[in-house]
Amino acid sequence: MIRKVYIDWDNGRLSVLGLTARKGLAGCKVLTIETEGSPNPVMAEEQAEQLKAFLKDFAVAGARLVVSLPRDRLIARQLAIPRVGPAEEPGMVRFQVMRDLNESPDEVKLDYETADLPGAADRRVLALLLRIELFNTWKTIATGSQLKLGGLSPRLSGLVGLMSDLGPVDEPVAVVAVGGAWSELVVLLNGKPLFSRSLNPATGLVQEIRRSLSLYGSQNPETAPKSLFLLAPPKWDQDADLASATKLPLQRILPFDGVLDAPSLPINSSDYVAALGVLSGLARVEEKGHKNRPDFLNPKQPPPPSQMEQQRVAIYAFVGFIAFVVAGWFLWGVKSRTMDELDTLTRRRDSLKKEFEDSKVTAKRYQALGAWDDVVWLDEIYDISHRIPNTKDLQLTEISASPRRNPEKETDFRSHLTIKGTLPGGPEKREALKSLLDELRKDGVYKIEKEEQKGSDFTLEIDVKRRPPNDYNRKLVPAAKPELKTSGATKGPMDLEPGEASGAGDASAQEKASPKENKDNLDKKSNTREGIGGKEGKS
Repeated sequence: MIRKVYIDWDNGRLSVLGLTARKGLAGCKVLTIETEGSPNPVMAEEQAEQLKAFLKDFAVAGARLVVSLPRDRLIARQLAIPRVGPAEEPGMVRFQVMRDLNESPDEVKLDYETADLPGAADRRVLALLLRIELFNTWKTIATGSQLKLGGLSPRLSGLVGLMSDLGPVDEPVAVVAVGGAWSELVVLLNGKPLFSRSLNPATGLVQEIRRSLSLYGSQNPETAPKSLFLLAPPKWDQDADLASATKLPLQRILPFDGVLDAPSLPINSSDYVAALGVLSGLARVEEKGHKNRPDFLNPKQPPPPSQMEQQRVAIYAFVGFIAFVVAGWFLWGVKSRTMDELDTLTRRRDSLKKEFEDSKVTAKRYQALGAWDDVVWLDEIYDISHRIPNTKDLQLTEISASPRRNPEKETDFRSHLTIKGTLPGGPEKREALKSLLDELRKDGVYKIEKEEQKGSDFTLEIDVKRRPPNDYNRKLVPAAKPELKTSGATKGPMDLEPGEASGAGDASAQEKASPKENKDNLDKKSNTREGIGGKEGKS
């Protein structure tokens, strides 16, 4: 079971050191993985899932997480302050650092470490600042990976912890850590950092270290390093060149020097020696019961107020309590009126809420109607009625309209029409239906999607194209008025309409009727004449 997890994640390389339930670093677990990118605010949640998957075999749920931060992600300030008490020191450091900084105090996290030089009246301060975006990124990663964030310290804190067990204490020393894609230089005195700088290993690292140490030594001759310690992978073979350039005795150190039952480094992890050394230093400090400094999660704060301050706070609290009681007694007098007003407003609110909900439904309907780019159905029904060849052979029983079925498909056919009807003469009288379909297909205004006939009933599914009003130019001609029949007498020659020839109708009817029907009609006419003559003779 892992109780603490130390992580160094930068430049696509993740180094993990896990401490087991045993005291110290004995039996600790090591993990090195190449990843994509570095922790950043944009991908914090995805990187939390990645870290959770990487640590799946560690069983670290709920463990304490300590993060090592690279020097190039921090802002460093070196300054000197007067020797003041612990209550005034944090405020003084913050004031001097933020005075010359362009960043807003709310956008950074500040912590610092102090060092007292022999014979110096002032106190040396190395202040480091972390942007709030990266601070929040690590909080998100820790929460998403089910870890409890317990510390955010720079790499120099790990180097300080490593040198507290391996290096001299009474003289200034320089420590160089060479990672795969990063390198850092730290100057220490009595376990306190005096100088820190990030170096680029791709651009003449040895000469860069020499120039940095020469510049620091010229500005601080009393704390110039007396020796040089190197934390680098085995394949880095520039030890002699570095010793010659700096003119300092050089000694290599390893991450787990002096640790019993130390874990062996993973295969092909030589580039992770520096990162594991930093994590080992952070773990050594905490296993001794000390705190890593600086720590952006738990920065230095002014001490708690004195007893006098506590008494003052108690008096203020008592006065505030009395004022609260008086205000409560005053408000009790107007409670009844306030409650009545509240009930009235509550009822009014409920009524308005109901009206609002009803109005939203109505608005949705209006919106749907407004978005319905439909045709002019009155003109369409008029137009379809004109296309029916003969209402005796074909009758419409139902017409229903709806929006087109695939609104996402671009087409000129805006609406859908369903026509149901019947053939009074039976299913064999299909010529009327065929004539109607031919009329509908003629202009390209209608598209027959479906034609179904069951017996004398039929159903048509038609897509309708929207047209401008001037395209509806059909006219329904009214039918001729039927002739009035005269009861008890036949129409004489004088009663004929102008242009109507006597016997023309009978002749045409006789031509159309069968011989048997003609004979029956003649018999009826002769009987009628006899009846009329009989009546006249009797009268």
